Amino acid sequence: MLHEIKDFLPRSLLEKIGEKFSEDNYWETSTQFWGKSLFEYDGHQVGPCFVGKSDFKDYNEGISDLVSRLSGQKVKNVTTLMYRWSLNSCILWHDDHGHDANITFYVSEWRPNWGGELMLWDGRWIAPEQNKLLIFLEKIRHKTNLRLPKTPERLTLQTFIKYE
Repeated sequence: MLHEIKDFLPRSLLEKIGEKFSEDNYWETSTQFWGKSLFEYDGHQVGPCFVGKSDFKDYNEGISDLVSRLSGQKVKNVTTLMYRWSLNSCILWHDDHGHDANITFYVSEWRPNWGGELMLWDGRWIAPEQNKLLIFLEKIRHKTNLRLPKTPERLTLQTFIKYE
């Protein structure tokens, strides 16, 4: 099941999260962090996504409570990463195996013609609208479309959940 929550955070908290992307963090590229099947096809690679870590204690606690209520499961572990999507970056088809639930939170402002849409295996798609939270409570094959030229960097939080 997929849950979509628009206007998830108050503006002040959304801005605080956005500021974390500007802090001096260690960023890895998707080629260092992801398996090849997520960024390479037919010998070609898509543009890199940059993956960073920061302290999201309050956010993670709120997400843990929300996922527990929606799933009826007790959450054991929550890991939240920052993703900075560069030009021509995307992620190829996958189902976030190894995690019981996964969450995308759209941090940056985004316009409909800038790419980056979330595509679901069943043919549905979801626009990457600022302050929208997507909660995947089951394995759903999905991918994101390319971030198009002459667009700002797209910022998301990616959260991965393990149940007890």
